[in-house]
Amino acid sequence: MAHQHKKMHWSLAFLLFIVSLPFIIAGIVFFGLIYLLTTVLPAPIELIVYKRSDFYKDLKIKYFMGITTNFGYKSYKYVKENPSLDFVCQSEGYYYYKGDGSVLVMPYYAEYKYEGGKWLLTMKEG
Repeated sequence: MAHQHKKMHWSLAFLLFIVSLPFIIAGIVFFGLIYLLTTVLPAPIELIVYKRSDFYKDLKIKYFMGITTNFGYKSYKYVKENPSLDFVCQSEGYYYYKGDGSVLVMPYYAEYKYEGGKWLLTMKEG
């Protein structure tokens, strides 16, 4: 009796595997398509945008996927586009800069300074 129960157990497991296999394959294909559409295809366009940016021209940081959505890239671009940015205060480990209708909050280890007609980013230890 126990021997027949083991046979039924394996046959049910095999049947369950066969029934769930199309869903597993569909999930893998769906994930692959989403990854392709959101990461792989936009990468060449992002690379072109990055190579033409002031961030790359000034800092020469090597390209990696998603760099144009990086906080450092976005804040550098913001500072470049807003030369009237003023330092407001420093508290709780952050620097606050005020621009025209906006505020830029930087962590304590990064600070922008305007010297010699250029914005400089200084990295502090921490």
